[in-house]
Amino acid sequence: PTDWNSAIQELLEKQGVDIKHEMEKKLLTMEEAFKREKEEADRLLREQKLEYESKIVELQKQVMETSMSQSMLSSILSSSGFVDTSSFKQNPFQQDFNENDNDTLNYCSWSEQDYQLAWWAWKKWRYHQMTSLRDYSNRIQPIWLIKDLLWGNSVYLKEANAISVELHKRVQFQFVLLTDTLYSPLPTDLCLSPSSSQRTIVAVEVQDLKNGARHYWTLEKFR
Repeated sequence: PTDWNSAIQELLEKQGVDIKHEMEKKLLTMEEAFKREKEEADRLLREQKLEYESKIVELQKQVMETSMSQSMLSSILSSSGFVDTSSFKQNPFQQDFNENDNDTLNYCSWSEQDYQLAWWAWKKWRYHQMTSLRDYSNRIQPIWLIKDLLWGNSVYLKEANAISVELHKRVQFQFVLLTDTLYSPLPTDLCLSPSSSQRTIVAVEVQDLKNGARHYWTLEKFR
């Protein structure tokens, strides 16, 4: 076997092939590939670690803000006497931040009047957060009443539009909500009785496409 290996090596050397050099070259290539793969794996690991750390910090921030808001609200309610604060419950995860929350609240320099004002503003925001400023809160008609009016008169509206198309009249009818405000008062023929507290009504908008005019009718006039 030794003579055979020596003969092969001698033959390769005569052909200009250096076995030792080729082996070193292959080892170097493998080392470089391993180094690149290791660097890529380390980079991905660092990125994943930073991503997880940022998520943890964000979650901690959210929990602290929630716990602070709950503690502040509890303090406001307690000082206002509206609610027994013992009814407020915290989950175990939020309780871990109680000490930090108390330290934060100790720096709050609000007076009793400030707490009362914050509580009043929070109640108003919670009540009106889904209400348009033009709705005038409790003066708008209940949604169920508006829905009944629309359903009850939809047949008349569909029939009126069909007749307009049949007679080739360029007139369209559609339902609208009109609100009586200081800057956009309702026409006299649409005004409700003075004793009525409702300021928003369901009406019919009549669009005269030929003359570019627009009129508003009450449901009674439309029917």
